[in-house]
Amino acid sequence: MKILFVSNLYPPEIIGGAETYLERLTTVLVEQGHQVAVFTTGRRSASEQRTGVSVCRSRAANIFPLADFPLRPSWQKLIWRTGSYLLPRNLLAALDGMISSFQPEIICTENVQGFPLALFDRLRRTNVPLVHTIHDYFFLCPRLSLMHRDGELCCLPGLEAIKGRAAKSVCLYYRSLMLRRTKGLYKAVIAPSRFILDAHYSAGLFTDISNEVIPLGSTFPIRPAPEKRQPGPLRLLSAGALSNHKGGKQLLDLPRVLGGPDFHFDIAGGGELEGAWRELATRDPRVRFHGFVTGAEKERLFSEADLFLLPSIWYDNSPVVIYESFSYGLPVIASDIGGIPELVRDGYNGMLVPPGDGDSLAAAVRSFGEDLHKLAAMRGNAYESSLNYSFDKHVSEFMRLISSITGAV
Repeated sequence: MKILFVSNLYPPEIIGGAETYLERLTTVLVEQGHQVAVFTTGRRSASEQRTGVSVCRSRAANIFPLADFPLRPSWQKLIWRTGSYLLPRNLLAALDGMISSFQPEIICTENVQGFPLALFDRLRRTNVPLVHTIHDYFFLCPRLSLMHRDGELCCLPGLEAIKGRAAKSVCLYYRSLMLRRTKGLYKAVIAPSRFILDAHYSAGLFTDISNEVIPLGSTFPIRPAPEKRQPGPLRLLSAGALSNHKGGKQLLDLPRVLGGPDFHFDIAGGGELEGAWRELATRDPRVRFHGFVTGAEKERLFSEADLFLLPSIWYDNSPVVIYESFSYGLPVIASDIGGIPELVRDGYNGMLVPPGDGDSLAAAVRSFGEDLHKLAAMRGNAYESSLNYSFDKHVSEFMRLISSITGAV
């Protein structure tokens, strides 16, 4: 089958787990004999073959490339977001050329922030079946996060917020605009979590088409069961976007709240809090900052850790790092919010804590250090959970849906 993916980023340009997931998905599809192409943005325009995938990168007409977004100041982000709805129309001509040359049987959109709104009209006119995978809240929120600028969560009808307040008028208008743009556009929508699908339903989006909840699966290969933990201080790991919405404040404060020398804390990733982590690592020997990691270095950190920490304060969808953690037998301490509880079962393969509660996060960490039998049991349960979320299973479900739309056998 000839499958074209449209995504705002593709490795090696990475902001979050969605890019890692898409690279793994496209690589596996090529291995299965499908012809796969990706249209994406980039710091420069180029065409390349990457692990058998035809990748077309087109630099979007905006004040900076999307890959630089996490490190830009807020005022520049606001200008970039505003311009993104109209300015990057140069992407549409490049996309037309790729569709014309590749002749896809189906087009799958992933993250689309950074493409002009005219993208949807252009895709509609191709008459190629369209499928969308929901990775964030782009169709509901200009900021993608369903959070106000001060960090408070935004309320949605039928969904309870932790401390949310009503959406602003401009955001309600934005949702109505997206509802009109996407009406009848897609044949189906894939949601990694029930929560994110219900969030879109609450705003009237995608209610008239086929929708399925298909968990993403670990981007790491299937691994043998974890070996017995080696003696020593508890090894904590957090990796990904270093930002406030991922619980950055609670993580930065954790070494002080925990106290004592009986743990090591490995931090990997990039983003707005990168400088704060570098500074903390210089004065606290328990903290090691690794910057953005991938490949063997990333796998080493996961293989050496005891616990993974993800204290998100936003409606996190279905974080790829949770699947990855389970594949290494890492219990996950995460916030009880969004789609996270659909993966982390409190007391089984990890622990759930209230969002924004640093003391509860620290107490959960201490409970593992004080009871190594509990840690050993949850390590086994985390690994068993990974077997339910294998990437092969995800690809099988993905292709079942795709084939039902194209009529392929």
